Amino acid sequence: MSKFLSLILILSSLGAVAKNRPYTDVVAELNPNSCPVKKENLFLTKKQRALIEKKSETKVYGGLALRYVIRCKDVEPIFLYVDSHIVRTLNETVVIKIEDGKVSEYEVASFNEPPEYIAPKKWLEQFKGKKPGKALRVIDDIDGLSGATLTAGSSVSAVNKILALHEVTSSKNK
Repeated sequence: MSKFLSLILILSSLGAVAKNRPYTDVVAELNPNSCPVKKENLFLTKKQRALIEKKSETKVYGGLALRYVIRCKDVEPIFLYVDSHIVRTLNETVVIKIEDGKVSEYEVASFNEPPEYIAPKKWLEQFKGKKPGKALRVIDDIDGLSGATLTAGSSVSAVNKILALHEVTSSKNK
């Protein structure tokens, strides 16, 4: 019985450190006015994937993307993109909010690497205001993250991919 209690204690302490949460909770948090939200599964064509990869300088795995569209009265739609990617060897899931064509929020929903590698909130704020165009690069456009180089690289790649995805799927000539 004591082994079972020890296991529960260890697992609960790991969860307390990681603070992982479902991306749907993050989507709800990023919609403070409780405007109507529509979930969209985007099925990307080979042409769209190739264009996203070219614009973002990031590999696109698979042809499915997930976004939520928030439509409030008298306001342009707000887009929330969910992206899951590998940082070192484990998964991270983020929600990136796009308003007026540029990043307004970058929220980490779950981070399964050791907690010391997670990017600080202040560092993630560098993405605010970034819009489609030239792919962002660590050091040139975004400050490096000492001790978490792979986290910095995967975060920049996620933003580049989402900005390119938004540009490609929101354009008139999809």
